[in-house]
Amino acid sequence: MLRETSEFTDNARMVKIELNEPSKEALNEYRENGTEVKREAYAVIRDSPERKTYEAVVSLEAEEVTEVEHIDGAQPSIAIQEFIECEQTVKENEEWQAALEDRGVEDTDRAMVDPFSVGYDFIPEDINRDRRMAHGLSYLRPSEEDGDEGYAKPIHGLHAFVDLI
Repeated sequence: MLRETSEFTDNARMVKIELNEPSKEALNEYRENGTEVKREAYAVIRDSPERKTYEAVVSLEAEEVTEVEHIDGAQPSIAIQEFIECEQTVKENEEWQAALEDRGVEDTDRAMVDPFSVGYDFIPEDINRDRRMAHGLSYLRPSEEDGDEGYAKPIHGLHAFVDLI
């Protein structure tokens, strides 16, 4: 039902959906008087094409969106799809590939890239702070089979800044 809300484009992402916990007062009212407790979900939505973040509340009983609020200037946490897209984007970049080769890495399939949120304080000064930026840190797995050992060998001095939009 959130996807059907006219507030968002088709490319909006549900970054977070969780139970909207009832207040202590509502729970006490239920215990004392049997007053029905509203069952709600809380969601954070990022509409990247529109560069907007929303918070929404959904009534689980009525199965309808009861609140939608645009949060001006907010950036939610990085969604799993953005993690995947960021790594793919960096690994396809010819400059990044060349930087690996300059460091003696010939098998780029062993490399992995983890994006971290840049926030506002760590965006390089020459980059627009209104962007949704990730800082891609690169690591090298000892072999293609060693998926669990990827963080043992960080690739020093190789930083990729990616606009997630």
